[in-house]
Amino acid sequence: MQQIPPKRGRGGRPPSSRAGEVDTRILDAATALFLERGFEGTSCEQVADLARAGKASLYARFSSKETLFVAVVRRSVERTLARTDPVPPELVLRDRLVAVGVSIIEQSLRPDVVALIRVVIAESPRFPEIACHANNIGYEAGVRRVAEVIAARSPNSVDAVKRAMVPAARFIDLVFMPHQMRALLGENLDVLVRGTASDPRGDRNAYGNGAARQLDVIVGDALGAMRTYVFKMDDVPSSIVGGLVGRSAFLLR
Repeated sequence: MQQIPPKRGRGGRPPSSRAGEVDTRILDAATALFLERGFEGTSCEQVADLARAGKASLYARFSSKETLFVAVVRRSVERTLARTDPVPPELVLRDRLVAVGVSIIEQSLRPDVVALIRVVIAESPRFPEIACHANNIGYEAGVRRVAEVIAARSPNSVDAVKRAMVPAARFIDLVFMPHQMRALLGENLDVLVRGTASDPRGDRNAYGNGAARQLDVIVGDALGAMRTYVFKMDDVPSSIVGGLVGRSAFLLR
């Protein structure tokens, strides 16, 4: 769990050149407190005190604790996706999806990310709208990242990304969500991502097959589940063309 840094005395109003530093300190402090005490147990006053910022500075940037919490989640999502590896567009579709799937899983199942998701879930019965908003930020960003990878070869990328959003959402549901659920339930993260730890239950085949080794098979299943969409024939390995071609309304390049 993220450690709360020691408090320091507050200084005066920072110059405009240091405004970004104040934003970072506030979000760092808010993240530490939300992880330590939860949403309900954290106050804006505590955040301002830990961040060495006045309450006026905090409220000038974040109008409420709810707004601050959403900003913490949004920053976490942005940092997570920024760490994902670029996917070469020259790869065939299946290889592009494997690459983006592995990268998203590796970054999204980091301990700090999983801990923040647990906070969102824990607070959802009392603050369902905030939890739903926070969840949508991560889900929609992940879907868009996959859609961009699907549409990487299209000459009209903006339109292609829009058309790729539905199959990208299906991909996230099939590939990412099961791993996220297992991580939230406490399974070893090294096992889920890389399949490197030993199996305490004695079934190594079932337990030790991490995301990096599972994705090729899972992507094949995901592409089969997206068979209502027609992909450009030269962008799909011949072994799965039959599973993709059907009565469809879309052409994704």
